[in-house]
Amino acid sequence: AASVYLEPLTVSEQRSFHRYLLVLAVVTSGLSLWSLPTSRRPAVFASLAALAPGLLLTLAYLLLLRPMTHWNLGMGTALMALAYLTIAATVLRKTSVEALVVWTFIGGHFLLALAAAITLREASLSLAIAAQLLSLAWVIQRFELPGLGWLLKVTVAVVIARLTLNP
Repeated sequence: AASVYLEPLTVSEQRSFHRYLLVLAVVTSGLSLWSLPTSRRPAVFASLAALAPGLLLTLAYLLLLRPMTHWNLGMGTALMALAYLTIAATVLRKTSVEALVVWTFIGGHFLLALAAAITLREASLSLAIAAQLLSLAWVIQRFELPGLGWLLKVTVAVVIARLTLNP
């Protein structure tokens, strides 16, 4: 059986890697937003635009070497989540529900859970993932999107697997 290990980056590698992730997040989200109006599947590009920065931030956290920066990273992630949720709520008040608004809400909730996991560490990771169940259920019910039920099921599976394998 093959094993995969993520090794922390050295301090000199971290700066370049974080700049690369920042550029990648901006380019990915920017190109997704640019392609959104002309796409036949706007939900795909909306999800990519909203979730790419959070997923790249998760990768940066996993490869972070210095534990002293966890508090700073957690607070930065929480501020990013609040920005996402504020933007989504503001746009929702002004226009009708679009795919980008829904995925921005989901991205904001994901970033809040990531901020909790970063700040509180491993002990609360299961709780942070489980909190996503409530927020995803709210988004699915609020925006009447039964097609996103698979996302809720995947989150339940991750929580059950985590509790089973990591008691």
